[in-house]
Amino acid sequence: RKGLDIPIGVIPAGTANDFAGALGMSSEPLEAARQIASGVEQRVDCGRVNDLYFVNIFSFGIFTTTSQRTPDERKHRIGRLAYIIEGVKEVTSMHAVPLEIEADGERFDLRSLMVLIFNGETAGGFHLARRSSIRDGLLDCILLEKKNILHSTFAMGQYLLGGNPKIVRHLQARQIDIRSTVNEPTDVDGQRGAEFPLHIECLPGALRVQCPPAAGE
Repeated sequence: RKGLDIPIGVIPAGTANDFAGALGMSSEPLEAARQIASGVEQRVDCGRVNDLYFVNIFSFGIFTTTSQRTPDERKHRIGRLAYIIEGVKEVTSMHAVPLEIEADGERFDLRSLMVLIFNGETAGGFHLARRSSIRDGLLDCILLEKKNILHSTFAMGQYLLGGNPKIVRHLQARQIDIRSTVNEPTDVDGQRGAEFPLHIECLPGALRVQCPPAAGE
C-alpha cells in the first residue's frame, strides 16, 4: 500500500501458518529465523480485495469468520482444533448468500454458503488446491453451493479428503468481482475484511520474500 519494495522474512507465529508453509519455512521460529538469514530472495504473489491486501485468504460465509471469534488463548492451547470447535457452532445457523460473480470474464449467479479465495495451496491448514502455488499468478476460489446442512457439510468434507462433489465449485482466476444484495461479513487473513461489492485480484510477484535455499532450486 505504501509502495515499498523491500525483502521480508516470515516467521511462523500463528495457528495454521499457511503462508510460511508455502514458502517452505520451518514451523520452529528459531529455525525459520536461520532460514531467513541464509535464504534466497524470491518473488511471490499477493492478493488484494478492494483496498485491503492478503497473503493467504479472503473469505465469507459459514466458518470463514471463525478465526476472528476464536479466543487467542484457545488457539495457543490446542492449535487448529480451536477453529473446528468454534466452527461447529455455526452449522445450525448456516445460510446462503445470493451472489453475482465474474471471474476473468466468466459470469454466473449462485447461492453460496461459503466462499474461499486464496493464494497458494492451503488455507486454515487444509490442502484445498494441490496444484496451485503462491507463484502462479492466480487466485483459487472455492464456492460451496446451498443444500441442506448434512449434504453441504458432507460435501465439504469430501472435498477436503480429495473428492469432487458437485456442489463444491473450484476455479482459478486473476480477477474476481462479486456483488450481492446482502452485505455479508468478510475475513482477510483472520481479520475483518472488505465490504461489498468486492473486487479481488492477484498481484503476481508483488512481494519480495526470503525463502529457504531449497525453495529457490
